Amino acid sequence: MKLLFTALAFLIGVCVFGQDACNNQTSITYHDETYDIVAIEEQCWFAENLNTAYDAEGEEIVRYWFNDDEAIGQVYGGLYVWDDFVGQSLNSNSTPSGVQGFCPNGWHVPSISEWDTLIVNLGGYEVAGGALKNASQDYWDSPNTGASNSSGFNALPSGYGNTSPYYFALGHKACYWSTSIDAGSEYNNALTIQLFSDQEGVVNTGAGTNVKFSIRCLKDYTLGCTDSNAINYNSEASYNDGSCLYSGCIDSEACNFNELAIEDDGSCIFPLQYYNCDGNCIVDSDFDGICDELEILGCTDSQAVNYNPLATDSDDSCDYIGCMDLQAVNFSTIATVSDASLCLYNINYVNDVYSDGVEDGYSDGFNDGVNSVECPPCDNDCSGDYTGDGSVTVGDLLEFLILYGNDCE
Repeated sequence: MKLLFTALAFLIGVCVFGQDACNNQTSITYHDETYDIVAIEEQCWFAENLNTAYDAEGEEIVRYWFNDDEAIGQVYGGLYVWDDFVGQSLNSNSTPSGVQGFCPNGWHVPSISEWDTLIVNLGGYEVAGGALKNASQDYWDSPNTGASNSSGFNALPSGYGNTSPYYFALGHKACYWSTSIDAGSEYNNALTIQLFSDQEGVVNTGAGTNVKFSIRCLKDYTLGCTDSNAINYNSEASYNDGSCLYSGCIDSEACNFNELAIEDDGSCIFPLQYYNCDGNCIVDSDFDGICDELEILGCTDSQAVNYNPLATDSDDSCDYIGCMDLQAVNFSTIATVSDASLCLYNINYVNDVYSDGVEDGYSDGFNDGVNSVECPPCDNDCSGDYTGDGSVTVGDLLEFLILYGNDCE
């Protein structure tokens, strides 16, 4: 059975990254008695009840066995009186307790704070009893509620003894001393940890310091910062006391602000102006991915004469060149700049003999190049002499051009 407990303790306690709290050891010999030990998170515990008649210095001490039966004592361990190994002057709630009691050198009797750490690591007072109790009903009375011994702690129901020569609750109850005083107790009772066969939880309660309970020893440890990333990392520390200090970015406006850092290491990273740390605009009213402060207003229509290829938002300023004459067939409804040369018109000619849109007839019935204009040249015998100087010259041509297209009366 002991080999099974030892193997289980080893499997549970070994850390993935190296040595565990027991330095990968699974047992310790103390006064010729071999005790299984188990690493549970950052703590290293006896996996058996203390069962010695001597202290670490070899001095004989008072040890009790249930019903004074050695056979029972060899299975369930010894029972001890709190006043014999702690006393009112040595009570402690520190971490570690600093009270060696009857434990080996390098080990101590745990304070209630250290018991709390164990229980929290196993899920809390409501369920930790199951993880602590030996799962066999060879020791615990039925139903041994919730028992799994998943922690490897291997709690056995060793019962307890009172001040008279009577013992109680073997098989039903395990009672462990702490070094702490119950401050709310009228009689300065010591705080204890108790487990029951019909409960999965753990009970923290006071008990008279003259009754007989079991002792579990806890390995000594050095308090300090155990995080190698901290600036005050202590390689000698085996128990993290929450004192770790870190360097990092201490500017709360930075994207990589480290709330644990107390020393700035120049690593701060800030978002670009107008952006958050996720790279998104802080203000983007039109949800186009361009921050409002970076928008460029202008004409965004490439068909406009004032198109701005850099503009990201239209300001309705686009200008368009076109025909703005309402009489033209190509009047532009969007043009803002008029260009009359672009206008096209429908022309109905009076004398379009060939119906081809070209005026080729004359309204006065004469094929003389002039449409009924009252002018002296009309009576001149010299055809084409519009200036009346008796000859057809450039001046006549200019006069013709001036009169061309007029309706003569």
